[in-house]
Amino acid sequence: MKTTWQTVFLLSIVFWTLASVSSQAQNWYKGGIHMHTFWSDGNVFPEYMADLHREMGYHFIVPSDHSQLQTNKDRWKEIAADHPQVKAYVDKYGDWVEQKEIDGKHFVRLKTIDELKSKLDDPGKFLLIPGHEQNVTIGKGSSMKSVHANVINIAETIPFPPLETPAECARVWQKNCYESGAQNGLNSLWTLNHPFWVHYDIVPQDLIEVPEVWFYELNTCGKEIFTPNPYAFSRDKFWDIICAFRIIQGNHPIYCAGADDSHNHLVFRDFGCNPGLTYVVVRADELEANKIVQAMKEGDFYTSTGVTLDNIIYNAEKRSLTVKIKPEDGVHYRIDFIGTKKDFDQTTVDHLDPAEIPEEEFKSHTQNKPTRMITEYSNDIGKVFQTTEGIEATYQLADDDLYVRALITSDKKPKFIDNHTPETETAWTQPVGWEKFIQDEK
Repeated sequence: MKTTWQTVFLLSIVFWTLASVSSQAQNWYKGGIHMHTFWSDGNVFPEYMADLHREMGYHFIVPSDHSQLQTNKDRWKEIAADHPQVKAYVDKYGDWVEQKEIDGKHFVRLKTIDELKSKLDDPGKFLLIPGHEQNVTIGKGSSMKSVHANVINIAETIPFPPLETPAECARVWQKNCYESGAQNGLNSLWTLNHPFWVHYDIVPQDLIEVPEVWFYELNTCGKEIFTPNPYAFSRDKFWDIICAFRIIQGNHPIYCAGADDSHNHLVFRDFGCNPGLTYVVVRADELEANKIVQAMKEGDFYTSTGVTLDNIIYNAEKRSLTVKIKPEDGVHYRIDFIGTKKDFDQTTVDHLDPAEIPEEEFKSHTQNKPTRMITEYSNDIGKVFQTTEGIEATYQLADDDLYVRALITSDKKPKFIDNHTPETETAWTQPVGWEKFIQDEK
């Protein structure tokens, strides 16, 4: 009997076979899938955050505050009545704003996700998709790690118990998410967040071990607070390592969904954890949560820090990938097709990266550099197969290409940067071509 993830895989094969025919009739929707408001550690009311993203050209967002879905109708924010945000809130929304005074302190009620959707959703133009972030710290002393994830298109808070390893957390948390979604008639999505934060807390092997997990987050705001290990994988190679080892083992690759984990929506500056740095662009029939999620599960989306694509066409029968850019005047582009060969060198070397202080003095992995075992991988993984200067290119996969993905780089500097923002505006398409090897293995 096939497992759920194998069944979804078979559906994705059908999608990619038809992609070159069906994609022309679909629309591209820009979305933000990880952001915070006064419901947790963001610095604005959720309505302000939604309005800001709408003004920035987003079609959908996932308000993903920590630990719980925004369903508590008695959640109040203590904030001064003359605070500029309160004044702006009342000026725009009038009687929608609920306020009260208790013992000389002023409070404003935070609206629930259902209330926010009733006020802010605009059919076909703008959509709030319910979600929240899951976050725990596991391990002790210098071995402690943070595990964060997002649950998207949900109807309730999804349990996220602390478990022994990141892989166990991923397996159980995703299961909880998808079971809840099915029970509530929703097509839910689970993605592992900012794997590099705090300091290589998530390593490739964690995600190789759980091939049922199909998404992780490329997060430009996920600040690494310690000096990178010289043997460690880059942001892009992290992705290729997981894809290469999964596919060669007969498993589904992993998709990379961009997000900026925005907390600061008021003052835009470098290293400010601002919105608009990184996002996903999803191709779907319509702006509807279940269909947005389904398109992402089918890999029909790209991640971007500013580059806009006109089309992505994968022909499964011919095993060819075509990328077309929607160019800006005066901006130059390069398209790199990146992948890994079937006979890649699978040997690895482990390097102990010890904590900088004695174990008995270790307080927190966010304050003191923790101990990590860093695995060094072969340069065979994540090689550039073809480079094209210009706004359109096609790559024909060779018989021994496990997969290919496109990295699109411009020469335009981003308006703002954060710790993991590329030096120029960039886009990433999802890996394709792997279905040949999965079918062979299955």
